[in-house]
Amino acid sequence: MRIKIISLSLVCFILLGTGTLVFVKNRHSNQTKDIHTPINTQFQNNQDNGQPSIILDSQVCNQFSQDFVSQSLGKKIFSTKYLPSSNTYTCQYYLAQEANSPFVSLNIAYLNVEDQKNGQELLERTIEVDANIPMENFVVRQKDGNINAIYLVLHSMAYVRVDRSSGSISNQELTDFAIKVAHYINSQ
Repeated sequence: MRIKIISLSLVCFILLGTGTLVFVKNRHSNQTKDIHTPINTQFQNNQDNGQPSIILDSQVCNQFSQDFVSQSLGKKIFSTKYLPSSNTYTCQYYLAQEANSPFVSLNIAYLNVEDQKNGQELLERTIEVDANIPMENFVVRQKDGNINAIYLVLHSMAYVRVDRSSGSISNQELTDFAIKVAHYINSQ
């Protein structure tokens, strides 16, 4: 009797473990698939409403290449790092080889633009529009006047955020970079 109970417990344990393993593997497979497939088709035919006609995908480091960023900044880019999450896809472009080196980043996000503005205002940052950037945008400034980030608006639910680590580039360099990114988006 004891052997039957131990055998039955062992079989249940093996079945439960196998089921969990299959579930985790399928879940991971679906998440990985989302990272590598195009995620933006709704912006393809937006010329009628004045929005850029660009198809951005999750491979932001390929969409905005290391060479493009280097030429736009007039600085050497030593490496890139891709950082995906559920609704955002970020590429960091490193300006030096050292660990923890300064970087600029481009973030493609499929989030509500108005919610982003409201969140920044809750953090007591100011929101302004830069007329020199050739597309809908908003610039977020911290209390000390430094630019926190520049948002290039693609749609009410999508944007490209131009950002940097502290000490990497000046406010003017960040703005000039955002202008070049906007020109690139508009040319697609």
